[in-house]
Amino acid sequence: MALIGGKEYPEHLYYDLDNQVWYEPLADGSIRAGFTPIAVELAGDVLVFTPKRVGKPFEAQRSFATIECGKWIGAARAAFDGTVVAANEALERRPKLLNDGHKHYFDPEKEPFENERDSYAPLVWQCRYGGVQVPDALWQYVQFGKNEVYSDNQAEDLSRHKKVFPELDAWADQFARFVEAKGKVEPGKYRAFGYKLPGHLLRDARLAWRDIRMRFGSPRVRSSPAKQQRLELNRDVTKDPKKSEGEKLREQ
Repeated sequence: MALIGGKEYPEHLYYDLDNQVWYEPLADGSIRAGFTPIAVELAGDVLVFTPKRVGKPFEAQRSFATIECGKWIGAARAAFDGTVVAANEALERRPKLLNDGHKHYFDPEKEPFENERDSYAPLVWQCRYGGVQVPDALWQYVQFGKNEVYSDNQAEDLSRHKKVFPELDAWADQFARFVEAKGKVEPGKYRAFGYKLPGHLLRDARLAWRDIRMRFGSPRVRSSPAKQQRLELNRDVTKDPKKSEGEKLREQ
């Protein structure tokens, strides 16, 4: 293994330094190609990777793939004539896999969190202490992707989980019925200028009492926070909710 500029260059590969592309001869006679570590670093975060279609020929010093990055958009140019016989489908779906050249990035084949709860903790914290008022019946969730690695549990993988969309459609219908039941707000009922809100001291007192109970870990019985707490889906009891979950994670 050669170390150049702090980057590792395996010695079994062949390097086209003019185009910053490496080549690896395979047993079946084909050649695998990729970008050198320095090319990936200089280009920035990889956003889109588009190879030529399988079966398409290419000429020397012409493109066999294009790449769009945070700092650069360009082509991978071949050192010889050839024909595309295969392409990295995983790389097309998740081009950020190329960012593995950055050692400070997490391995996309592994989980980024030791505790799965940390992946959704900021959202739970925001809903718990942000004053969001939602009827308990509308607090629902659908679990999918359990025991799958992070790289196989992304938005583009959602269609594999057949129960998700029917559940979402059912929730949307339930939400629409809830809004419909509230009734239509007639034009002119609430004026934009000079309108004074009616007093709601009792409601404010109830909200303040709810906030105190939440901080001390005693939510209303049979409420969503109580269910979450009983199932250990959150552990956000704190007397000072001003510090977000993200701040807490960064302090660890």
